[in-house]
Amino acid sequence: MLNQWPLFQVPATRKRVFMRDCDWWRCENRNSLENWCMLDIPHVLLQLGYDLFAEVRQTASDQR
Repeated sequence: MLNQWPLFQVPATRKRVFMRDCDWWRCENRNSLENWCMLDIPHVLLQLGYDLFAEVRQTASDQR
């Protein structure tokens, strides 16, 4: 995926990033009825130079 647009307030970098995902399907009688897709957004942000978990840790420590 090429980061061409801002993502969660992180400006576009034009860097190629890898997006990890996991799909779960509920099937019945050979038909797909539902799909749940989990995306690893923190990993994408980290590739763009934004460490989400570092900010969460900092925010938590500031509130103590």
